[in-house]
Amino acid sequence: MCDLDHFKRINDTHGHRAGDLVLQDFYRRALGVTRSTDTICRWGGEEFLILLPDTPTAGAHDLAERLHQPVVTAPFRVGSGKVLHVTVTIGVATVRASEDLLDAVHRADAALYQGKQQGRNQVVLSQAPTGQDARPERARSPAMRQD
Repeated sequence: MCDLDHFKRINDTHGHRAGDLVLQDFYRRALGVTRSTDTICRWGGEEFLILLPDTPTAGAHDLAERLHQPVVTAPFRVGSGKVLHVTVTIGVATVRASEDLLDAVHRADAALYQGKQQGRNQVVLSQAPTGQDARPERARSPAMRQD
């Protein structure tokens, strides 16, 4: 789960067109670090959910770090030479054997909010539920394709 930090401030200060350009550029940057089998979807105003089928926790965390870096190091161009420096907070969770996809989404969201409370601009790994194994499981939700 990814949330662009202080996104409302971008819209309020630079206008909704600038906000739209930031969202589009973020999506392109996410495409640059994900695989063709991954799914990127807008989850809310400035939140994105990235689904990584058959990816262990370490791989999901690595991808989140690979996405975080180009967001915070390369400015976003929002027209007529104007650039914005944007940060992102990312919460990472893996679907566990006894969970369904929404359980993992809720844990990723909780990790994201933990990152927001800790100062934003970071990747936070969700803690596994007590007693759960660390094996990722294929999602059982119809929201994910199962090839």
